[in-house]
Amino acid sequence: MVRGRQDVRHRVLRTVRRTSINVGANNADSSLLSCYVINARSLKKNNSVQLLSTELSGADVDVAAVTETWLNKSIVAAYTAIPGYNFFRQDRTRRKGGGVGIYSRSSLITEVVETPYHAAGVQSGHETLCVKITKCSQLYLLMVVYHPPKPIYNSHDFLARLTNDVDYLISRPTYPHAVLILTGDFNRLDMSEFF
Repeated sequence: MVRGRQDVRHRVLRTVRRTSINVGANNADSSLLSCYVINARSLKKNNSVQLLSTELSGADVDVAAVTETWLNKSIVAAYTAIPGYNFFRQDRTRRKGGGVGIYSRSSLITEVVETPYHAAGVQSGHETLCVKITKCSQLYLLMVVYHPPKPIYNSHDFLARLTNDVDYLISRPTYPHAVLILTGDFNRLDMSEFF
């Protein structure tokens, strides 16, 4: 069930808190999850996966959230493989381009989380992916989002879906102390009515 816009605004303002964490380079021994966010504008381009592998190695990050992967079901897992990382992806289904993915260090326990709104969102053309990651006994929920400049869906419905996803994730008794990270490429998504 998607809530009305008025209810969404109230819920976002009440539950979402902004936190800044200053994390230095070479964070491999830290108990904090180190993240890298990139709009790849196609992992199918020549050497794009190799260049990303070099970036991840140089930055020594735990996870990388990737938008605009441009992958589809014809691209096999071996093509996107980066040594030392597992790759999770949600390809765009109804047109070319788009798509999101998450590279997670293979030493971390990582699995995909689907909210009750996921299947309907994919059907509507929403591009999101959520994983749960455990590092040093801390649970993280990482959600990557791609909102294209010209979406095929109603942006207000997308915002309501994101709010429902966040509400679901933070209210689950299985994730009582999880750190939720929402990142990605939001392009022209107008979120001003929520602030």
